[in-house]
Amino acid sequence: MHWRFEKRMKIDLCKDAKSPDFDAVYADMLMQFPASELKDKVSFGKLISRSDYDLGIVRDSDCGIVSYFACYIAESEGIGLLDYFAVSSKMHSKGIGGRVLESIRNRYSGLKGLILEVEKPDGENPDTLRRIKFYERCGAYILDMDYLLPAPGGSVQPMALMFLNCGDFRGRISLCEVARALRPVFENVHSSCFSHSMKVYQRLIGLWGAQK
Repeated sequence: MHWRFEKRMKIDLCKDAKSPDFDAVYADMLMQFPASELKDKVSFGKLISRSDYDLGIVRDSDCGIVSYFACYIAESEGIGLLDYFAVSSKMHSKGIGGRVLESIRNRYSGLKGLILEVEKPDGENPDTLRRIKFYERCGAYILDMDYLLPAPGGSVQPMALMFLNCGDFRGRISLCEVARALRPVFENVHSSCFSHSMKVYQRLIGLWGAQK
């Protein structure tokens, strides 16, 4: 059953890590995101207080929180990182995800688009294929560049990158633009949890140079 909530939907920004909304969202994130991709609660709370990092809470007047997203804006590049995006676990399979993602695109219409870090497609894990197909249906496309996400214990998590155009941008983003936009992502977002983030970025610069 598709949930008809557009007229009742509202997006609020949460900037207070002590709020009940923050606690509710983080509790849901613990259930939905792999530990290797999830920032600890204290670090995530500090991130949402930044002016360039949004925690958006999608609320329905009848059902409460139905979805949420976290987005970092690399203003110098006109590109954002959709750091987290999920439909609340209690609201799955109601046709909400695509409509919320379109609302996110509209919210950041002043940008060229949003970078998405996604799990690499794995035939033995159907969820990885399902997520990529969902984003592709919403207009995102896979970027042909290797990617590593900093992970606990000084490790890295191989990931894939996708890009979702926003606003009036109709072309395909260049890999050089993505590489430039990812530098502040590693400096300001990933480094909030992982001290080896910039070493990972430098490693990626070497990989991307070798791919040219």
